[in-house]
Amino acid sequence: MSTSVLFPAKRNTRYDTQYMMTKNNYIRITRVVFAAIALMHLLRLLYGWHVTIGAVAIPSWGSVVLVFFAGILALHGFNIVER
Repeated sequence: MSTSVLFPAKRNTRYDTQYMMTKNNYIRITRVVFAAIALMHLLRLLYGWHVTIGAVAIPSWGSVVLVFFAGILALHGFNIVER
């Protein structure tokens, strides 16, 4: 069996490099996700929305903690890309 069958040559096409996940793309995506999480929990606190999963009511202090941590992670993501 030839080695080209086991290990085919890597193609270098435009498609392979066009959609490649780079460090900056990854940071951009994660900062948007964390910003959205922080925003939704902040809205939950401001509007007094109640969250129930199954029979368990999620306390609002959990949203306070998540707004803090998700906000810090989102801001950190914005600072990393700026450098």
